Amino acid sequence: MTRNVSLDARLSHQIEVVPAFYDIDPMEIVWHGHYVKYLELARSALLHKFDYDYPRMRACAHRASPGPSSTCG
Repeated sequence: MTRNVSLDARLSHQIEVVPAFYDIDPMEIVWHGHYVKYLELARSALLHKFDYDYPRMRACAHRASPGPSSTCG
């Protein structure tokens, strides 16, 4: 069964990241182990877009990193 799911444009965010020198190998390739760090930067920026950052998440007593559709507040 295939579902067609359209992504709400509000749940999308882009950031520009310039990898640090120490994240790049001699061939100027970012090691795949650093991707998670960059994804976390993007996720934090998306949450900030909805005024739902880590301090607010902590204040709402959420521990499992909910998305911007949280009903707290």
